[in-house]
Amino acid sequence: MSYSFENYTTDLAVVADLSEPCSKEFGDNGILFNHVAKAEFADKFKNGKSRQQGNFSTASLDSFVDYVEDNGDADHTSVFIDPNYIKVVAILNYGSDDYAMGHADFRAMLQPVALLPYAQAMKMHDTRYKQRELAEVLEDWMHEFKGFDIDGNEIDIKSAISAIRNMVFTNSSEVRNQVANLNESRSKFEVIEARAWGNATPGYFKLTTKCYDCLDKDIEIKMRLGIGTSGDDRTYKLSIIGIEQLQHDLQQSFVDAVKQNLRGDFSVYIGKFEG
Repeated sequence: MSYSFENYTTDLAVVADLSEPCSKEFGDNGILFNHVAKAEFADKFKNGKSRQQGNFSTASLDSFVDYVEDNGDADHTSVFIDPNYIKVVAILNYGSDDYAMGHADFRAMLQPVALLPYAQAMKMHDTRYKQRELAEVLEDWMHEFKGFDIDGNEIDIKSAISAIRNMVFTNSSEVRNQVANLNESRSKFEVIEARAWGNATPGYFKLTTKCYDCLDKDIEIKMRLGIGTSGDDRTYKLSIIGIEQLQHDLQQSFVDAVKQNLRGDFSVYIGKFEG
């Protein structure tokens, strides 16, 4: 059954017509009869219709906390911390007095930006360089790094960079044969001579820095110098030593910082919210 209301002059006329009982015959002697109609006023839903909604995003923990505390309340706000992505989402209307499920369309989001020295260290960890490229990158960031030899003795950073720039390689082959049960294994060792001015050949580099503005503690990042060979081509790489533990500690520090700064009695969960 369909209705056309274009000839009605008032909304009440439409309501009156729709509320009339109706019936429909089916089969040989069946009758479907509807006589239930109930009038309701929509006033009780107006608060939901005119509710506050929208998304607020920031890289500042202080600004995030201020916004959540100014616009949310502990009874109807839930905070979700995703440590894997260093991100927080606060749902400020996760529930309400009139709507138990809430609308979840009023949100505040925090995603801090990595500070430049830490971001650069992560980039270097994921990059292989040519000899000259690595020396130039270290020159650009020499104010952040300290150089050390393999025994842990500090090297003047300029001397360490010069050592990388002036490394010379000599190749020799030492072939070792092992025969057992008719199986032969052979290993070939390429001897790399790193010749530099003085005793400045670096084994690793260190930098001490904050990773995010919201984390007060400086951390020490230790990066091992590695050289990869493929034929006559060589690549250089600075690998962060213990990167998994470093990232785990950062994630836990981020969770602690968010919890400590939220002064209200908000519900806080560890995980990612989708909805």
